Amino acid sequence: MGKIRLMKSVPHNILGTFCSRYSDIDGYWMFSFLIPQLEFSGINSLTIDLIGDCYAESTAILQSVHRRSVSVFRDQLSKAGLSLASIRSATLNISWPMKDSDGQVNLHRCKGRAVLFRVCIMTSQGRMCDAEKRMFVAPHNPQVEHCSGRQSERSE
Repeated sequence: MGKIRLMKSVPHNILGTFCSRYSDIDGYWMFSFLIPQLEFSGINSLTIDLIGDCYAESTAILQSVHRRSVSVFRDQLSKAGLSLASIRSATLNISWPMKDSDGQVNLHRCKGRAVLFRVCIMTSQGRMCDAEKRMFVAPHNPQVEHCSGRQSERSE
């Protein structure tokens, strides 16, 4: 019974970690780059196979998002004491409306998107575990965003 409860917590923990400020590119939150880039191509959703290989034919931002999501997935499985062999499939879906919404970034009013992050995991026994998280994402603006302090540590 303990393993089932652990498995149910994994998608929630993945989203908590993946959507955090620690998911960055050059010190800035990665989603502020990702969403505008995909929208420019007319795309308003992205599905990542958390078990599969990285996208060979993709941009550096997409590759960074994929690497981070797979890393977080494996780390959270490990923390729960579960193995990759116990998972049949695992996906992360990121979707958003093509319509602007108002939100805040560091107390500054911005236009952006109400983004839905959803993790779905199917165990090898056929149990489905999932979690969702909604967040406001505005396009990258270094005048409004704060660069992570970890960025200066990386460049030293």
